Amino acid sequence: MCLYLLCGLPCAGKTTLAKQLAKEKGAIALSLDHLVLTLFPEEDTFETHHKYVQRVENTFFPIVGNLLNQGCSVVMDFPAHTKVERDSLRQIATQAKVKSYLYYLQADLETIKKRIQQRNVALKDGEYFIPDWLLAMIIEKFEPPDLSEEPIEVWLEW
Repeated sequence: MCLYLLCGLPCAGKTTLAKQLAKEKGAIALSLDHLVLTLFPEEDTFETHHKYVQRVENTFFPIVGNLLNQGCSVVMDFPAHTKVERDSLRQIATQAKVKSYLYYLQADLETIKKRIQQRNVALKDGEYFIPDWLLAMIIEKFEPPDLSEEPIEVWLEW
């Protein structure tokens, strides 16, 4: 059993890889975006987003720990934009005494912007509309993993 973590900018392919890993590894995949948008569809706005993310994390992190303790592998499609966020996710694996793997999904910025434009036109359930200003905020906050985190680098083609 393992905990699989994903890190990367929007539209780098995290959700696509999460589904693929879940199938290949026989793991359970959990998506933060899907959970927040399903549980709080009308209330989730820019102003309230952090509050709802916190609620989902407070609810699901212990469940992930329980799943790992019961012998299930879990793929967490939760943003891991900073080292602190990644460390908090890895802590779940550490407490369950299982190994964790960090996948760092990458794409050049032009590809990211093109994918976001395509996605914004035809949003599916569990997907957010990402305006340019929000992408800029995420890029500013984003901390690529360093070698000490032993990232597995992935470049997905769509």
